[in-house]
Amino acid sequence: MDVTGGTSRESLGKVVEPDLFDGRYALRRVLKRAHGVETRLAVDTRTDAEVVLKTIDTRAVHAATRLRFEHEMRVLRHLRSAGLASLHDSGEIDDRLYLVQPYVAGQTLEARLGSGRLPVADALRIGIDIAEALSVAHEAGIVHRDVKPANVIVEGADPIRAVTLIDFGFARSALLDESVREDLVGTVRYLAPEAAGLLSSTPDERSDLYSVGILLLECISGAPPFPGPGVSDLLRQHLSTPAPSLSDLRPDAPRVLDAILQRLLRKDPVDRYQSAAALRADLEALRAA
Repeated sequence: MDVTGGTSRESLGKVVEPDLFDGRYALRRVLKRAHGVETRLAVDTRTDAEVVLKTIDTRAVHAATRLRFEHEMRVLRHLRSAGLASLHDSGEIDDRLYLVQPYVAGQTLEARLGSGRLPVADALRIGIDIAEALSVAHEAGIVHRDVKPANVIVEGADPIRAVTLIDFGFARSALLDESVREDLVGTVRYLAPEAAGLLSSTPDERSDLYSVGILLLECISGAPPFPGPGVSDLLRQHLSTPAPSLSDLRPDAPRVLDAILQRLLRKDPVDRYQSAAALRADLEALRAA
């Protein structure tokens, strides 16, 4: 098996077929390499559909990486809904675990925010769609644990037409091996205090909602509410610094939206929204108003 990637090419007058993974997936460009996981764009030669192929070499990664990858393969089978990239295929070949998902057109929210803050209407659309996706995951007993702009794909601009939450590689559920279930994972800038180990509370669905609050405030104001700059600074700010008022950052934003964000960013999980469905309902009511 050759997994080096590439496209069709001519050699000495002969057409050479694209490199195939498992005899089925024509490999295209590398999208990401991190934590021992390689993510590539590919084409399913059976359907001609573009897909995203994630693989790990089980001989070269830590046992925890394998356990989380296997867990991601399992939980994706439960996530079939708009706003989520479902599982297309999975398996193991030549000591490589792999999973395949449909390719989602668009750009990451992180890339979009590189051009500046979003209109309030677009931020509401993002919040509603992420809340809906998280509601499906949470009802299945799955906590994402890494909600951030790099893990959100947006399609269209002025307005944004579609939003997809991706990458359940750090997700937690009852299916995750107990040896890694309580590990601290995620991206510090978007971590709830309890998810960063700063509170005695066990991270749960409300931790994801805190991350949504950070993400939405960044969408609306153009910068995350807690700037750091270092990891220790970020941790201290998550634990004890009040979230900035939206009225100070963007006076044209509705006051109700500020109240929603302040509730999302409460330090104690008990004081936050208790479900993604409740958050979605409030955001939809605000958009309708």
